[in-house]
Amino acid sequence: MSGADERPGPPHWWAAVWLLYLLYPLTADLAAPSAAVRWAVLAIIVLYTTGYLLFWGKRRADRVADRVGFAALTLAAAVAFSALLHSVYMLELTVYAAPALSIEPVRRRRMIAGAGLILTDVLLVWLFHGSAEAYLTVLITVVSVLVGTSGIVEFVTVQQRLRRAEEDIEALAAANERLRIGRDLHDVLGHSLSAIALRADLARSQAEGLAPQAAREMEQVAQLARQALADVRTMVTGYRTSSIPEEWARLQGLLSRSGITAEMRMGPVPTGPVERVLVLTLREAVTNILRHSQATHCRAELARSAASWRLTVSDDGCGTVPAATSGSGLRGLGERAAEAGGTLRWDTAPGRGFQLTAEIPLALGDRESLA
Repeated sequence: MSGADERPGPPHWWAAVWLLYLLYPLTADLAAPSAAVRWAVLAIIVLYTTGYLLFWGKRRADRVADRVGFAALTLAAAVAFSALLHSVYMLELTVYAAPALSIEPVRRRRMIAGAGLILTDVLLVWLFHGSAEAYLTVLITVVSVLVGTSGIVEFVTVQQRLRRAEEDIEALAAANERLRIGRDLHDVLGHSLSAIALRADLARSQAEGLAPQAAREMEQVAQLARQALADVRTMVTGYRTSSIPEEWARLQGLLSRSGITAEMRMGPVPTGPVERVLVLTLREAVTNILRHSQATHCRAELARSAASWRLTVSDDGCGTVPAATSGSGLRGLGERAAEAGGTLRWDTAPGRGFQLTAEIPLALGDRESLA
């Protein structure tokens, strides 16, 4: 689990329902022969109830120090009840510490805290000379609540992460769709507007000597077509502003929130059309990992050789092949790579993960920088 935003929120007012278990020491207290004992037990019940409501009711369960403090308060109250009422079974009230320790978001710390509570209970029962029945009664109660609340925490956390992963995938899909629309605008309208401008120039040159007014109008048409073409290019460029480092930083956050560790080896970074193709490849690869792979680790590498740029993205997932025929998926990326003079290939096998490699020839400026 990652940050605090992924932990399930602690229960609040309804947590007071479990205070009904304090009826056990209260009932035993009423039967105590000593008035001093009865007042002492009653005072502990009031103090513990106050601490309990402050802990659960004021969202203080979010902090580690408060959780540990509440667990210590619970153990102290259980020990006091056992000592005053001469009943080892009052140690069952240490079960109140189990939910507080179980909402720890880091699994390893949660397991350590649970084991610590169990060992503490064993030690306390031993100190109070409890019988085998007392050991079983206290431990079964505490262990069952620890396991139950830990399972609820795991379930809620997984649900939250799945919901965030779905939101991230939807955001990536929307970004890919915007890029597809931008490409279509550039390819279709760009070609048409360029053709209009050229034909308008041709018509203007033919009409200059015969119809000066028509020539001027055709010149205006050519200017409008070129301005529209510039506007289309500006709009399309606006969809493609991310550099490779920026895009990887964003995608790494998405992978992390989905429980997938990610690393990238990155040296020099291309610019211009080559970078745009590789950014799209990186985005599509991560989208496929989130959607299909069931992976736990993702690795990316960007390298430059004497002849080309190579981007490789691999995972350790189930080796599921995405829909390669989708126009906005691998097929679309392959077309873009081919337009840049490069190639896109992938390799997979069940249980061996999926690897996507894009290789794009160096641009002229890149070749000169290597010289």
